[in-house]
Amino acid sequence: MAAVAPGSMAVTGCPALPSDWVGVNFWPSMVATSGTVLSITSTSTAYVVGINSMDPDSDGVSIVNGSRITPTTPANYNISVSIQLTNQDTQAHDATFWFRKNGTDIANSASVIPVPATHGSISGHTLFYVDIAAHLNSGDYIQVYWSAANTKVSLETIAAGTSPVCPASPSVLCSVVQV
Repeated sequence: MAAVAPGSMAVTGCPALPSDWVGVNFWPSMVATSGTVLSITSTSTAYVVGINSMDPDSDGVSIVNGSRITPTTPANYNISVSIQLTNQDTQAHDATFWFRKNGTDIANSASVIPVPATHGSISGHTLFYVDIAAHLNSGDYIQVYWSAANTKVSLETIAAGTSPVCPASPSVLCSVVQV
């Protein structure tokens, strides 16, 4: 294990950093959300998961065209998404999510999630989390796509609570960290 030398910021056992890296954030990261309902109109179409809001402290990663998770630094990244699903049907239905890199499906990245049926007048809800590690070069991007077995399944933002007070539950929460 590397040790920090007393009285310095140098770490023993690690190579020196290039001089042009001074002031660069070495760990690009981003937190982004979507505060909208993302509905589908067809069960045979793949839909991109939109992301429309970024944490102002995000650094080194941006959202391009509302869905492309795009880093500024070539590196390995962990991309994680948490998705709030709602089902307004009286039967449970599956939703499928997967990742695309530069517009091409990433092999073996799909996950199938059952979304519970309504309970009386209350929609069925589930929270889905998945992450993927990927090497991204300059200009590369990752997108999340989805489909569902029924058009009554959607990605829904749940408004902030008033009694008790609690924050909103965004339809999508995305976190990207260089690893």
